[in-house]
Amino acid sequence: MFDEDIGPPKNSKTLSIWFDFYHRRISSV
Repeated sequence: MFDEDIGPPKNSKTLSIWFDFYHRRISSV
């Protein structure tokens, strides 16, 4: 499901930021 190059970090706080970024990245495509 996730790209290894941009995989989600293990830190849950960073994960929420990463997930938000990833979601916007998909939406913008």
